[in-house]
Parts: sequence; structure tokens; C-alpha cells
Amino acid sequence: MLEAVRERYNLDKPFIVQYLLFLGGIFQGDLGVSFSGQPVSEILADTFPVTLRLALLSTLFLMVGGILTGLISGLRKGGIFDASALVVSLILISLPIFVIGFVAQFIFAIQLGWFRTTVGPGAPGRTSCSPRSCSRPEAMRRSSD
Repeated sequence: MLEAVRERYNLDKPFIVQYLLFLGGIFQGDLGVSFSGQPVSEILADTFPVTLRLALLSTLFLMVGGILTGLISGLRKGGIFDASALVVSLILISLPIFVIGFVAQFIFAIQLGWFRTTVGPGAPGRTSCSPRSCSRPEAMRRSSD
């Protein structure tokens, strides 16, 4: 049985040959099989629409939130909003996205009940844009000088 597995996955061949066979499969559209036995291309095809929607939501929130915060900070330089936006931006930039996502889902989905905790049109789209949008307000503020 072990020999059959080695032969099926080309593990009986030298590493460079395994790699070239893998690359050849990729160029032919064969991305291989996952551990569950499902083709990787099917998994990617199933998850791509959700990933695309999440990326578009993130970009939308990034643009709107970053530009608005940057403009308000630029118009009220040295004020409480400007200082608060800078501090919040620096804190959010320094945190990994998975921490921001966990905390945001805990607050907005569990504590406040505004969103579902699963991937969907709720909190994940908003949390995934947070770190990237943190640098936008400062850049927008500087450009409004």
C-alpha cells in the first residue's frame, strides 16, 4: 500500500522530477488534490466568489473610511479628531489582522449582535480593511495641506 501511494504521487522519483511534474500539472490546470481528496481547482472555484466579495468590500471600506478620516483630519489639523485618528491608526497598523478580526467580531457580532460571526456580508469585510486603511488617513491628511 505504501508503495502504491509513493507511485501515485510520484514520490518514488527524484525531487527535481517531482517538482517539474508538479509545474507541468499547474500549466495544464491540474493543481493537485487536497488531503480530503477534492481537487484543489474545485476548492478554489468554490471559494473564489466569497474571496472576491470580501476583497471588494474591504477596498470599498478602505477608500471611504480612509479618505473621510484623512480629509477631516486635514481640515482640523492639531485638533482632537486629528490626534485620535493618528493614535487609532498607529494602534491598528501595529496589530496583526487576525487579532483585529477576532476583536471586531467579538465586539460587533457577539457583544453588540450587529453581525453574524461566520464569513458573510458582516464584520469580516470591515475588519479586513482596517490595517490598510490606517495608513490612508495620514496620507490623505498630508495631501490636503
